[in-house]
Amino acid sequence: MSKSSTLPVVRAIDVGYGHIKYVLRHQFDSGKIECDGFPSRSPISQGFDMSSGVMSKLDTVTVAVNGKKYEVGKNVIGAEGANDASEILSRDFAISDAYMARLYGALSYMLPHLPENRIDWLILGLPSLTMNDMAKPLQEKVVGEHVVNVSGATVEIGQVRVLPQPLGAFFDYGFRQRSLEELKKRVNLIVDPGYNTFDWMLTQGMAPSNARSGSVERGMAAVVRAIADSVLRDNKAEARASISSVVSRIDSALCNNESFRLFGNEVDLTKYLSAGDAVIDQAISALEKNVGVGDDIDNIFLSGGGATIFQKALQAKFPAHKIVKLTDPQFANVRGFQIIGSNWASSAARASAVPA
Repeated sequence: MSKSSTLPVVRAIDVGYGHIKYVLRHQFDSGKIECDGFPSRSPISQGFDMSSGVMSKLDTVTVAVNGKKYEVGKNVIGAEGANDASEILSRDFAISDAYMARLYGALSYMLPHLPENRIDWLILGLPSLTMNDMAKPLQEKVVGEHVVNVSGATVEIGQVRVLPQPLGAFFDYGFRQRSLEELKKRVNLIVDPGYNTFDWMLTQGMAPSNARSGSVERGMAAVVRAIADSVLRDNKAEARASISSVVSRIDSALCNNESFRLFGNEVDLTKYLSAGDAVIDQAISALEKNVGVGDDIDNIFLSGGGATIFQKALQAKFPAHKIVKLTDPQFANVRGFQIIGSNWASSAARASAVPA
């Protein structure tokens, strides 16, 4: 436990396939949780700065993992080469060097808010699809001291807990709405369209139902790829443009509600969103096949970076329900992880303070 504080330092990071989300600060009195994030990319670092003190530098961090240097951070898309494809969608992503590079990037951004460069309790998330295989090796890999960037900054991590991503959204809603006691009496469905996987978790009160929770690889990556293919085909650019770059830029445009440009010309993405409908329908159909038509479900919560894109189809599949899209849904999981971790750590601190 950090010497400078009577309470353990708790932080949450969600290293996703598409985006990295992390908690900078948690104000216990007000309950405010300050989050930030960056795209989940880690191209090999070029090792030099071309700004020459005249132009602005890219907002990125250089990190080293197993002898290789990577560039990660908020402007990482600008650091990628024309043919750089650092997107990784494999199931063992959580134990890869690319995962650690992105984790180090998050820790580097968090450093100014970490007393003594230490995290007593770190909460991480994984898709439901990879929890069983990846949680333990990831936990073992992250505990300990790490050099998190090439400047030599270190962060010591005391304990690590790994949670399924939809669980974070569930607790985020329950705590923020002060409705956990009510949710304990209900059947709740939490839907989390992530970048690579479309996850869902059904709970009987506070108990997850393994039989009616699941995940399919039909997330935003497949949706954005379908949109990108349609854009390139319509503009006769399939052979000229880098599909990886176009996918990254379309994803960024959709996430940040910004315009998308191709060869210098603005493209209206709203004309192409329907290209992803088949992927969305496959994901929603897999969900319905697993949980049923929803007659016994009391609440349906929607979180994740793909919440807005998937909301219409989800509502159409469950028309009798009010679909509750969480506030800032892309950060719902990491906020919930922070709340869970803070409660665990506080309980552990109180228990250790009780005389034997």
